Amino acid sequence: MIMLFALSMILAGGVTYLIYEGLRLYYKLAVRYEDPLAQFRSMVRQIGDINFFLIVFIPLSIMFFFFLTRPYLKYFDEISNGIHHLANGDFSNQVRVSSNDEFGYIAREINVASEKLKEAVERGDFAESSKDQLIVNLAHDLRTPLTSVLGYL
Repeated sequence: MIMLFALSMILAGGVTYLIYEGLRLYYKLAVRYEDPLAQFRSMVRQIGDINFFLIVFIPLSIMFFFFLTRPYLKYFDEISNGIHHLANGDFSNQVRVSSNDEFGYIAREINVASEKLKEAVERGDFAESSKDQLIVNLAHDLRTPLTSVLGYL
């Protein structure tokens, strides 16, 4: 994401610079003082060239960043839906792996976890461990009051 942010800043800076230089060249070659564009140029000069550059640069940076991260946001939403299905017990849902970056790694790991959970449920691992845990808890709860009573004797 940091790389995409830097890329959007570079693209916005380049586009803004090209717009600025193009307008400057146009004003120099083709605009007369009476023309409304010349009045616009004097307004830009009053605002300041740097401020005008920032007024154009910041929205362009945001726009480029939005368009560059859009595919990642869709893929992140797909991974999130896969996790939601997994949390609700739907182990048949598979997340599509479409890249070899961190998101692809997460999608592969979700698919592996889904398969392992499906196998564990089919084997009945959770039911058996729940019974064992219940017996251990009951034994502890029964032993604790008896220990307290024996301490008084």
